[in-house]
Amino acid sequence: MVLKVVKDLGKDAQEDLHRLISGYIAADQLKKELERIDNHPVNEHRRRIRKAKRVLRWLKRASLRFAQEAKIVIVDLEKVGKIGLSQRIEELDRTLVRKLDMQWKKFAQLVSRYGDSQIDRDFALLEKSERDLEAILQLNYSQTRGAQQKVHLIVLALEKDVQTLITWIQGTDEILKEIIKFEEFLERESLLAA
Repeated sequence: MVLKVVKDLGKDAQEDLHRLISGYIAADQLKKELERIDNHPVNEHRRRIRKAKRVLRWLKRASLRFAQEAKIVIVDLEKVGKIGLSQRIEELDRTLVRKLDMQWKKFAQLVSRYGDSQIDRDFALLEKSERDLEAILQLNYSQTRGAQQKVHLIVLALEKDVQTLITWIQGTDEILKEIIKFEEFLERESLLAA
């Protein structure tokens, strides 16, 4: 019974780590797409923004899967905490639960699938500014520079948001690796006690 609870924790933590890695890949791809927007002529911005939006949808799907799996890992950690471990190990278990719970909630804040995250707001602003820039290009060349600067500033803000997300993912990666090590330790201890 104890060994099954511990093994479930390890299996679920590994799955969550894989989901997090797919989120990292998507975030990295999004960062690259945003960098390409600034490095291409204005007439290609619209296409680049659409590509970045597709990557953002991929990132949102990965975040949803990560959040679902993180909840399972938290439940597994809580089960492990109830099997009668030493005080020190129970405290470590509670600490890991708090850390992971805080991390997945922050992830939900950074990349919400409902369109209310900072990245979503910046993307909406970017699309609006891009439409404005296209209209200005067709009508009046004197205002083009200011509109291009506005798009550039929004892209920089998005790049900063995505970099924050990548940093967060790396921190969460460390927590999941701690949980996996914790599971391996518990597995060794339970096998020695058996």
